[in-house]
Formats: sequence, C-alpha cells, structure tokens
Amino acid sequence: MRGLVFGLLLTNILFAVWQYIPRFENVAPESEPHAVKNGLGDIVMLAEAPSESLRYFADTFESPVSASTSLPEAIQGSRPEVCIEVGPFETIQEMEAAISALPAEIAFQSESRAAAVEVEFRVYLPPLPSREIAATTLDNLRAAFALNNLAIETFLIPSGELANGIALGLFTEHSNALNVRQQLRNLGYLVTLREESKVSSEHWFVSEPIDSKEYFMQLWKNSGSLAPSVVVGEKLCQTIAQETQFP
Repeated sequence: MRGLVFGLLLTNILFAVWQYIPRFENVAPESEPHAVKNGLGDIVMLAEAPSESLRYFADTFESPVSASTSLPEAIQGSRPEVCIEVGPFETIQEMEAAISALPAEIAFQSESRAAAVEVEFRVYLPPLPSREIAATTLDNLRAAFALNNLAIETFLIPSGELANGIALGLFTEHSNALNVRQQLRNLGYLVTLREESKVSSEHWFVSEPIDSKEYFMQLWKNSGSLAPSVVVGEKLCQTIAQETQFP
C-alpha cells in the first residue's frame, strides 16, 4: 500500500516537470529577429531587421499648386470674362448707329428699360352730350379767351374716353395746370384737372463676354461714339439670343 502511494506521488512530480519543460523546437534562435510566419513569407519587425537589408525611397511628391499661386487662380486659370452695357440712348436709331461703329466680330443684345416715371397734369372740359354742343362750346371758349387776353390752346377731343370733351392743355408743372383751371373758373367754366403718369423707355445694348472693360473702352473710343449722356459699365454675362444680335 505504501509503495502504491509513493508511485502515484512520483508520477505526479514527473508530469509537472514535463509541463514546464520549454519546447525548443518552437523557439527561434536569439540571434535571429523575431518573425511571424504567414503564407507570404516571414514578417520581420523593422526595429530588429538588419540595416543592410533595408531599402530607402526618395520623396518624389510634388504639389500641383505652387505656393505662389492662389487657389482661385489655379482653379480658374485666367481672369473671367465680362459683359459690357452701354446706354441710355433716347432712340433705337441712336443705339443702332453706335453698335454699327463697333467691330462686327462682337455680338450685342439690345434692351429697352423703363426710365423714371413722368407725371403730367391734364386740364379739360368733360365730354359734352354731342359733337355739335362740344363745337359750340369750343367757339364760345375761344371768344372768351380773346376778350380776356388769355393765351390758352384749346381743341376738341375727337375720340377715346374723353371724346367730345375740350382739351385745355397738358402740363408738366402742377402750378401751370392750377393756373389754367383757375382762369377757366373765373370765366364760369368748371374744368377737370387730372394727374397722369407716363413711363418712358431707355435703350441700352449689352456685349457678349469679352476679356475686359478696358479692351471695350479702347474699341468704344476708336469708334468715335462717345457721348456725355451715355454710360459704359460692366454687367453679369447672360446668353445672348441670336435673333437680337446686330451685325
């Protein structure tokens, strides 16, 4: 019985010693760098690799934009083109004459723009029941004007909303209209004073995209079309319709 106990104890000691014996066949030599096996070969840590086995490569990266070139210039490559607007011209004929004096290779687009609203004051006798009554009233008015040394132009309104009325003038100054109305009242006539608004138009032309305003100004100067009332300025470029181009 005692021999069996010692036998088991010895067996346990031998098993424990066997567990702690290192596996020399699985340990790499100390003189070699640590490596990891994989399917492509050994992977060696850079710090442990021999210096003669390392290869160095020069940094050949170059920035596409130099330090002296700004980002907008690098993207755009050049200064954007501009469009030139010229005006105002009072008539289409004046505008077309200015365009014809410029080089034919530049296309232009004409534009009509609303100018400042003008207010006028109309003085008149309201429409009378018939043409005959209106004509008789007009004769009486002219006789009264002559008798009182009044220089007021009058005429019969032949058509429109005021047909058979009598026009007594269209004035840009309100004070002049009030004066005529008061003179008619002194003669016993009740007249009407009406304010009317009129929108006048201006004529401009706009160039196709060109290099610069300075370039156009040189062409404009050479054309001899300079006028004090005409302004030359830059405008946002838009597509110029072919049917509105001038040769």
